[in-house]
Amino acid sequence: EFFAMPLNEVVAQLSRQFEIPILLAHKKLEEASVSSNTPITKTLRALPLESVLRLILADLELGITVRNNVLLISTPEDIESNLLIRVYPILDFVVEPRRSATNTAADAAPHCDALIETIIASVHPDSWDDVGGPGAIETLENAKALIISQTRDVHRQIESLLSALRRAKAIQGIPSLAPPS
Repeated sequence: EFFAMPLNEVVAQLSRQFEIPILLAHKKLEEASVSSNTPITKTLRALPLESVLRLILADLELGITVRNNVLLISTPEDIESNLLIRVYPILDFVVEPRRSATNTAADAAPHCDALIETIIASVHPDSWDDVGGPGAIETLENAKALIISQTRDVHRQIESLLSALRRAKAIQGIPSLAPPS
């Protein structure tokens, strides 16, 4: 429960309560005209830390990310400016057509378009470069992999989506690869 408690005190209390380092990006908040003394009034119980922070920060138009092993509270623009590049193996999602005398090597290339469209449509659709967002997704066909540049939060959601798709394939008896550890 927070009643007119300054943002910096809310952050300090949550940091102690959950025993993890949480920092404010003071310079970025100042640039966005958000004071660390902004009063926060919220009653939130029995919620995970991420949910608590997102609910508190939504009114201030701020977000969270992890940088240098610290939970950082900053502006969406600052968070989006620090993209991570990850490689996702997708061999189990790529169906190559059978080769015949009329098919060329180009016809046998992996068909990743449906998977890419699903990711873009399902995971933060406004965060991709084709609509002016910071994220990008490319296919490395000879490795049957997607190379994705996105925020940490979007990567988490992509991993969740791919895991769910793999579970759906397993339920249907369709073989799938275990994600790399």
